[in-house]
Formats: sequence, structure tokens, C-alpha cells
Amino acid sequence: MKKIIVVGSTGRLGRVVVSGLEDYEV
Repeated sequence: MKKIIVVGSTGRLGRVVVSGLEDYEV
């Protein structure tokens, strides 16, 4: 759920952050 918030808030940068978070979550 945090991923969606990050993407909506930062946009492109959010995608990069989400990609990094996915590695840790998955």
C-alpha cells in the first residue's frame, strides 16, 4: 500500500523507490 502512495507523491522518482522497495518486500 505504501508503494502506491510513494508513486502518487513523487511520480517518476517514486517508481525508482518502489522498485527498490519491491526487492526488499519480495
